[in-house]
Amino acid sequence: MQLGASLSSSLALKTAPMTSCPCSGVLATLRHLCRGCLFIFTKKPHLNFAAPIALFLTLLPLLQLQAASAKDLAFDPFIIDYSKHPDIHTLMAHRTCIVAPDAGVDLDLLHRAGTRALAYISVVEVAPDAFYRKAFLAAKIPTLGKNSTWASDLVDIRSPAWKPFVLDKLAQPIAAKGFDGFFLDTPESIEYLIEKQPAAAESFTRALTSLVTDLKKRYPDKAIVLNRGFRILEATAPSVDAMLIESLVRTWDFEKKRYKEVLPQDREWLLERVHRARALGLPVLVADFLPPGQDRIAEDACRRIRQLGCIPFLSTPEFDGRISGPVTPVPRRILCVFGQNKKTAGSSAVNWPADSVTGLNLGGVLDWLGCAVDYAYFHGDALPDTLGSDYVALILDQTLSLEDGDELKMVAWIERQMRAGKKIIFWDTIPFNTPAARKKLATVLGMTIGEDPPTHFKSLGLETPEPSAIGFETKSWIKSFPFFELRAPKTATVLAKTRFTQNGTVLPFDGVFTAPWGGMALLPYSTFTRPDQLALFVTNPFLFFQRALGSRPIPVADTTTRDGLRIFFSHIDADGMSNISFVEPPHRSGEIVRDRVLKKYPLPFTTSIIGSELLGKMKNSKPEDAVVMPEIARSIFALPNIEAASHTFTHPFFWIPDDRTADLYTDQSVAEHGYNESRFNYHHEITESVELIDKTLLPPGKKTRVLLWSGNCRPHPDAIKITRQLGLKNMNGGQTIITKGRPSLTAVGQSVLSWGDQLQVQAPVQNDNIYTNGFSGPLFGGFSNAIQTFEMTELPRRMKPINVYYHYFSGDRVDSLQALITIFDWVMRQKTHALFASDYASLAEDAFTARVFRNGERFILTSSNSRQAWRLDESGERRPDLSSARGVAGWNTHAGSLYIAPSSPVAEFSLTAEPQSALRLISSSADLVNLMISPKQFSFSTTDFRPVELVFETAPNTPWQATVAAQKLSGSSDAHGRFSLVFDALQPVSVELSIP
Repeated sequence: MQLGASLSSSLALKTAPMTSCPCSGVLATLRHLCRGCLFIFTKKPHLNFAAPIALFLTLLPLLQLQAASAKDLAFDPFIIDYSKHPDIHTLMAHRTCIVAPDAGVDLDLLHRAGTRALAYISVVEVAPDAFYRKAFLAAKIPTLGKNSTWASDLVDIRSPAWKPFVLDKLAQPIAAKGFDGFFLDTPESIEYLIEKQPAAAESFTRALTSLVTDLKKRYPDKAIVLNRGFRILEATAPSVDAMLIESLVRTWDFEKKRYKEVLPQDREWLLERVHRARALGLPVLVADFLPPGQDRIAEDACRRIRQLGCIPFLSTPEFDGRISGPVTPVPRRILCVFGQNKKTAGSSAVNWPADSVTGLNLGGVLDWLGCAVDYAYFHGDALPDTLGSDYVALILDQTLSLEDGDELKMVAWIERQMRAGKKIIFWDTIPFNTPAARKKLATVLGMTIGEDPPTHFKSLGLETPEPSAIGFETKSWIKSFPFFELRAPKTATVLAKTRFTQNGTVLPFDGVFTAPWGGMALLPYSTFTRPDQLALFVTNPFLFFQRALGSRPIPVADTTTRDGLRIFFSHIDADGMSNISFVEPPHRSGEIVRDRVLKKYPLPFTTSIIGSELLGKMKNSKPEDAVVMPEIARSIFALPNIEAASHTFTHPFFWIPDDRTADLYTDQSVAEHGYNESRFNYHHEITESVELIDKTLLPPGKKTRVLLWSGNCRPHPDAIKITRQLGLKNMNGGQTIITKGRPSLTAVGQSVLSWGDQLQVQAPVQNDNIYTNGFSGPLFGGFSNAIQTFEMTELPRRMKPINVYYHYFSGDRVDSLQALITIFDWVMRQKTHALFASDYASLAEDAFTARVFRNGERFILTSSNSRQAWRLDESGERRPDLSSARGVAGWNTHAGSLYIAPSSPVAEFSLTAEPQSALRLISSSADLVNLMISPKQFSFSTTDFRPVELVFETAPNTPWQATVAAQKLSGSSDAHGRFSLVFDALQPVSVELSIP
């Protein structure tokens, strides 16, 4: 696709006059104004009456510029991205985006985010790679030569066939797709046409003007942005919404292939045209050129462009999505490189993300810090030459083992990432053994790394310059360890260091430190593993990773909270549904749970079935099961507070044949012998189980929403992909079981685990089987200890939602059933926001892909989920400034953190210590659908199985009025400005709330 930047740059150089008007530029205009006024008032006192007239005439363009500022808001900030598949989050972070008409963009999501999408149309040239070139040639529209720079055809725009071609073949499909307008490129190429036929200048001008004005007439509700087009500017101004120019401050030199400052005379020439456009009431968009990573230059360029009355955008000449400002992404992805070589480790080799130390021990911490972790299996996945701009760091996992020939190559790869600005983090070990690799790594990192000795050496004492950094969950009491010489870089901050004696020489071991390039937290001062294999953090992982990542606190896409309250959801694996219960024989456990839990508590539940159990095809099935079980399942799914899920067809115990945990099981699944061996495949387990539920068990209007993984819950990426194709959410896995007996954050898992290009949503808290020793007794009521997990993941920091995850076999026994009742009675006493499991899974997936951007002091937060909560730590007394925010419904606080509730997929705000009083949401116990907000009004609809409770805040003692399902309510806020609305909403209820 032709790039307007290059064309405009070449024309600017070609047509700019040798000398510039002394009044060019905003500053020059003001200087001229001051000189004029001074002359009038001092040299011509008898003409003083003319001063107001002269002042008005001089200020008129500036007054019109001010009047146009309302239009500016629709374009500020804007982005140009001609990629085939632009990053949707980057587009959402801007008010207006300009993209190729055939680009793969989700226009519905952009519109929900409040972003306008304009599609590219070339109005004078046809590029050689234009997707409509064949249609153009078939139309036999005459051309007048080529633009030699781009080999594009110069169209004879006077041809009667050209305007209909643009309106019908180009603009009409764009409008039909739902684009919000058109970006008209190459109008400046009319100068080439006039060069070829000077006598036809007027007819060329009329034709181009007519094309633009007729485009607006046909699509009056579509925005039009003109790329330069100075010759037709005045004539088309009523039809145009903005003008775009390139290279006002920074440009790209196509001959020398380098970025540079725009020459002053070229800038002055362009500024004259800028003033013309602003005087006509048009916003002026400026696309300048600068590579990413030059933040100070970008900030200065944006500031200068704004001072000149224009709206800035900085990118590369290719307009390929690499942006330099004013909106800049804040990287939050981390790549974990892990994996043992199967040749040496055999069948027990760690080759799946779930077994990495990062996945096992660090996942919960990295989640809370807002990091999205991707995994690369070194012995199977190809490492990218350089990590992308959305990556902040890489972790060298403890499980990483390399062949000798790969170690130097890996060090070279690490060095490339460092040069690209990525942080390098070593946790537990340095995974290099050869002297050459360790020496090269030490050189790259600017430190000393000695050989890893085979024997233990005695520590001469541990020094902890910052006591809060070491001894987080346990003290380090290890005295003997295979220490080796380790000297941190001179620029490092050492958090734990010891000295040891080797062959009579005292050597240092700086075991925990952070450096400008990242940091190391090594054994024995990173973690300590108890005899029961529970790892405890010695190093404070929050402090270490915050410093190693080198970033100040940024908003985190949060999976624990929605609309100011902690999330609750519950899901049930189908195991044991057909069991005869000891609670009330001969009733089945499915019936007991249905009557004693699902019907009793006004909460949403997601529950599943196992296909083979339903059909009486399990190993322990009885003949009557095939008759009884479908009726029990139907009675459960008919309840209004039940969401349907599948727990697969045969309940596979393992999903990957060569999984290192597969040898823990004697059978593939619970299905009868001969049934699963011949039919086990992902399609049967997932697709056919869902079809069974949808076609035979569900009442009208319900569909299966979730696939709950079975067995070891380690699905192959291909299995996860099938759930996506079916429109299902997937869940289960994870290892969160922190209790007083397992008091470590290493027992808090990740929200989402990435397997290749797929995402597995992990259960936030483990199930009853884990809390009861495999439900083997003697403490069948041990699941009540999950309350400890809920409490320990709430304070001192909220790390997980309340997830009551259990099996139907909890209805087998009185004590296991009582554990359920104890848990749900506790839940009902909490202030929670209740969801179905599919809603949580969607939230977890969206949080993983959510993005953070900055525009100066403003945060721009994007997510595919308009109800995605965001958490901001260490904000002090600062709060979002609602007077200038968009997409922010309100906020709440918990344990020193600020939880921001958005109203759209994009939340944009700055923080202030003195927020202006405005109507805001503090909390809601139910989802708010179609939420519309303004400083004094809220409108939405909602429904819940419990009474809905909403808390708002405004100025103290302010009257409010609301219409809830046609019922008029009113009241006044208290002395703190707070008030509540409580009402029943078993069916959807519309709410209108306002203050004076």
